[in-house]
Amino acid sequence: MNDLGFSAKTAVFVNEHLCPALKKLLGMAIAKKRECQWQFVWTKEGRILAKRDEQSNVIYIQSERDIDMIA
Repeated sequence: MNDLGFSAKTAVFVNEHLCPALKKLLGMAIAKKRECQWQFVWTKEGRILAKRDEQSNVIYIQSERDIDMIA
């Protein structure tokens, strides 16, 4: 990281490029996650995933209807 001009204490985030529809869906999923106090919403290979906590199963979010599973 020092080669890039960042200190070792600087956090680095890498975001995937999502199409506008998936970006909107991700925003909705993150808002629902905060509302329902879930721990994880993330993207991997262009897919939106969510987990309530470390022990729960992963939910694959493909549509607004899937966001209702975050409760």
